[in-house]
Amino acid sequence: IIVEQENGEYINAENLSIGTIEQLYLSLRLAMLDEISKEKAKEILFSLLDIPTVSGSEHLAEEKLTALFGEYFDVYRSDTCGGHIFEIKCGKKNAKRLLIDTHIDEIGFIVTKVLEDGFLKVANVGGIDTRILPAARVKVYGKETVPAYFASTPPHLQQKGASSGAPELSELMLDTSLGDKAE
Repeated sequence: IIVEQENGEYINAENLSIGTIEQLYLSLRLAMLDEISKEKAKEILFSLLDIPTVSGSEHLAEEKLTALFGEYFDVYRSDTCGGHIFEIKCGKKNAKRLLIDTHIDEIGFIVTKVLEDGFLKVANVGGIDTRILPAARVKVYGKETVPAYFASTPPHLQQKGASSGAPELSELMLDTSLGDKAE
């Protein structure tokens, strides 16, 4: 969050107190309650979270973002860096401005090999802490979207001492439960 003061200077979020940041966030949420019902807000949130935007493919979100948010803003535009800018015009001359700045890219993976019985080997796109991956649910996007889970060698089958620490991504695979149907 960047706030413009009356004198035209900008304050970055790290210079605001936690209380001020929380108040700004709360006021923004309360302001939207008049415009969006709780069910509609939930629908928008889940739709937003469902947009696949792995680092480097953020541009694919443009159509979905405008479909989700276009009706709530007066102006929408994108820039050459892949940014999406939505504006609400209040009509007051020299009105203060509020910028909500966030990113839409997410950590992802790319399939590197299809194994027997519907298992997939993957490489990371962006940084990842592999400790969170075993048993994590992901979506595999292709001709169809397929749910999958990260699988690893069970602890009782691992060599002594192998289960301590973070697993290497090369030790993990995705289980799609598709069996021989995986392509």
